[in-house]
Amino acid sequence: GTLHELEPRRELGETLTALGMVRAARIELAAALALAAQYVPQTGEHAAALYALGRLERREGHTDIAERLFREALRALEVQYGLLGGNTLTSASFSAAFEPLYKDLADILIERGEDDEALELLERFRQRSLRERIDALHFIEIAGGELTLAESIRRRRQRATALLEELGKAPPAGRNALMTELNQLRSETLDEARVAIERNPRLGLLLQPKISPLHAPPNGQVVLYYALGDAKSHLIVISAGQKTVQHYQLPARPVIDALVDRYLFLLRARADAGAVN
Repeated sequence: GTLHELEPRRELGETLTALGMVRAARIELAAALALAAQYVPQTGEHAAALYALGRLERREGHTDIAERLFREALRALEVQYGLLGGNTLTSASFSAAFEPLYKDLADILIERGEDDEALELLERFRQRSLRERIDALHFIEIAGGELTLAESIRRRRQRATALLEELGKAPPAGRNALMTELNQLRSETLDEARVAIERNPRLGLLLQPKISPLHAPPNGQVVLYYALGDAKSHLIVISAGQKTVQHYQLPARPVIDALVDRYLFLLRARADAGAVN
């Protein structure tokens, strides 16, 4: 197969999954994943193929296989995110494109009672989404005064983007060299970030934020995490001084969406009635 077959085969596999045609869906998704691993490994396209196959396996009750595929997809995202930042992972934004992946893996962890890891995962997604919405390099330049660092990161991202484009077109014999250079760019970026953070610890909030969602909030306060799913949703509550968390299962996203729409309708109707009176 060729790289041009990757997206059509993945989309066909996703359609077949939705139609319940499991055997045909697995064939298409496995083919798409093989193409992604061959032509564009450790990229957003690779992550999308892993996630699509993982969703199929979870639907069929193969939770362990689904979890492994979801984790591999996240590793691919982390590699590309470190090189390129969120907005360049796909044509859509990072949060819009990959929110379901984070939520589905968190759902598996919550069902197993592994709330700590689920919360860490949800917090990582929240921070990724937040950083996507700000121009991190601009803050590094202005707030941190790190003009050289920002320009260095920008150059590496430009080179990484070009390498990823070359990777999709390169013959098999030329891909190892491209992957080696991509890995080298990532290593250099991480090393430079560590040095910069030692020099100016405030940069850690932008370059390598710490994930610690289970720290107890101040007395009298609670922290809420929620994950909306197609089959069911979850609410996790962390109270002041607690070492554990409380977990509540909620209805599926469509049910919650319908209730919210109804609530907003009633609010508007009440406001309109008040305006008339």
